[in-house]
Amino acid sequence: MRRHAYSIQMAKDAGFKFPPGHPQVGQVYKQHPLADVPAAGKADIYIPSDKYDELLLQEREAELLKLLVHLGATKVVISKKHNASSSRKMDGSVTGGSKNIGEAEIGASFAARTGIVDLETREFELDGREWKEGDKLDVTRFAWVHFEPSWNALIDAREIGGCTRAALEVRENTAFSSDRGLAIKVKSKLYGAAVSANAATEMEEEKAFLVKAEFGKIKRSPDS
Repeated sequence: MRRHAYSIQMAKDAGFKFPPGHPQVGQVYKQHPLADVPAAGKADIYIPSDKYDELLLQEREAELLKLLVHLGATKVVISKKHNASSSRKMDGSVTGGSKNIGEAEIGASFAARTGIVDLETREFELDGREWKEGDKLDVTRFAWVHFEPSWNALIDAREIGGCTRAALEVRENTAFSSDRGLAIKVKSKLYGAAVSANAATEMEEEKAFLVKAEFGKIKRSPDS
């Protein structure tokens, strides 16, 4: 681990970028998972290992909101969930009620041995971007879209089927999730066992966002 240690000045000289308040002595950092995706612009970004999943969750949630706005959302409700169970199950579905899937719903159900608590809800009401038949979303504007299958399903449902309502879940734990064990070990050596115990408790708690959106109807050509 010492081979990869940097002083604060060395990190700045190398051009590394950190969240506000960082870098800090004794902190473990991990490169952004999209560092190798040129269009994402994340090559020099480093995230505290113990906050890695949390900060990426916030980033993905913000990008999903942006995506929904570009798809013509008229209403978006984001509920922040908190789950303290390590046993969980995910199910997803896409349904439609007309020959063109005029109204499609992409849903996710979340089950766990312990209860899920709704911590906060944010709601956005918009005029909605006009969406015409044949319109396509410019996916190059979005760094995460290629790594979120449910987002791609929503895009297809909107572009092809005229989706008017959708619900998606954005979870903290993903294929990019970090092993926070290393960060805990470093902090416990520097600051004592209390930090280790608090961090271990946080590791058992997973956060998620439930995002519900409504869209205006697609303006179709008369002969369609």
